[in-house]
Formats: sequence, C-alpha cells, structure tokens
Amino acid sequence: MTNTTPIATKHRHVWTPVEFGLVIFFVGMLLAMIVPRFLNAENKANDDKTRVNLIITQVALESYAADHNNLYPAAVDDALKSYYPGGMADGKTPVSQGPVNSYTKQPEFPIVAKLPATPVAICSEEPASTGGERGQVVYVPQDDRRTYALLGTTGSGKSIAGILPKTSLVYSNLW
Repeated sequence: MTNTTPIATKHRHVWTPVEFGLVIFFVGMLLAMIVPRFLNAENKANDDKTRVNLIITQVALESYAADHNNLYPAAVDDALKSYYPGGMADGKTPVSQGPVNSYTKQPEFPIVAKLPATPVAICSEEPASTGGERGQVVYVPQDDRRTYALLGTTGSGKSIAGILPKTSLVYSNLW
C-alpha cells in the first residue's frame, strides 16, 4: 500500500541582498525624517521659553511705567527689578534673580542695548545680531522714555524672527 498524501515541507525564507537593502533604505528614510524634528524640538522649546521671558519683562516694564508717570526706565536697575515676579513693586526691593535663560539655565535680567531706531523700525529689520548672548532678552529704551523695544535672542545669538519674512519679533509700546 502506497501513501498518496503529500508530505508538507517547511521552506525557510532567506532574505536576499535586494530585500535587505530595501529594508535598510526605508528605515534610513524614516530616521532621516524623524531625527531632525526631535533635534529642532529642543531649540524651539528654548526659543519659546525666551518668548515667555520677553512677556515677563514686558509686564515688569508696563507695571513700572504705570507707577512712574508712563515713563519707562532708562536702564535695568533695582527699581525695575522690583517689578519682576517675586519683587515688592516698590521700586526699592528688587528680586535677587531674573527669569531663567533657557540656554544657559542661569537666571538673568535683560541687557540694555541702544539702537537708534523706533520699535517699528527694529521689527522691520532682518533678524541680526543684537549684542545679546543665547536666550537673552534685549531691552532697547528710546530717548523719550515713552517707547521701548524688547527682542529675544535664539541659540545662535540672532534675534527671534517675527511672523513675516525678514522681521524680528519685537515686544514694544508705542505712545
């Protein structure tokens, strides 16, 4: 008597060099799309923290001006520092530390820069070196003490770009 049922044999699939190359290619393509997003996420988060520091400084400046006949300070002195969160807002009792710089992880107050332009002109300029270090807030008081501009610096020391091409992000007050 003969057995007519076929015997099932298992065939093992062996990857050919072409299949293996295609898998490596597609994995490489996925990594090339994903890795830059993760690397840029940290820089974007640091720039966003600098924007928050700009707003904190703007609130301190506006509070200072409200108590000083709508005049902004000519410098970042103890009187202005008292208007930062944690200060007494009395013009005499400053906070010991300013907002934390997201790049250096050190608390610091804004630096003062003299730019011979109005905030509108500063905003319309192409983002360029502001004299600030990475993540610093740059305070630009105008001579009339009724106008100012605030710029934030990126990780490369350039001003944070505004929404429109070739513009700087500027927080300001125009009277």
